[in-house]
Amino acid sequence: MTETQGIFIQYLNEQKIVSSKCVTCGALYLPPKPICSLCKNNEMTTEILTGEGVILGLTSISIVPSAMLQKGYGRQKPYTTGVVRLNEGVSVGAFIELPSANKPIEDYVGEIGRAHV
Repeated sequence: MTETQGIFIQYLNEQKIVSSKCVTCGALYLPPKPICSLCKNNEMTTEILTGEGVILGLTSISIVPSAMLQKGYGRQKPYTTGVVRLNEGVSVGAFIELPSANKPIEDYVGEIGRAHV
């Protein structure tokens, strides 16, 4: 495990979402990277993200892997995953808890939400 991965996991254990930020060009990376892909600089800082953002897309999954089956999900109780564009500009794949099963899933695209670790 690299130092960057260790920092990422440490913050996740503290219920925080963290990215790396390039000192030279300001690019953000989630998960964190030790070297900037844009300018190739290796001076990176750590930035704690708010977790707030907009749902870009989501899908409901009813044919589930065994780990989700053990948590009670399946054909009768699907779970939802999607992509959220955080306010800081990076996107993250996430498990999404929908507040209502009565609302069509596509109606949640574009809504503002908060990511929880």
